[in-house]
Amino acid sequence: MNTCGTVAAKSFAQNATISGSVRTSDGEPVELVTVNVKGTAKGALTDRNGKYPIRNV
Repeated sequence: MNTCGTVAAKSFAQNATISGSVRTSDGEPVELVTVNVKGTAKGALTDRNGKYPIRNV
């Protein structure tokens, strides 16, 4: 299965939130995918709509 994701970041301080979505190549949302911030222990699971927020990055 091919997946693709989108990411939006708000970075003004260390309390930034990264959010995005994971979808198949057909545009269908993918539930329960782990999304991690490289080099940190921060991460989140996607919801049933493929969306995730990672807070306090």
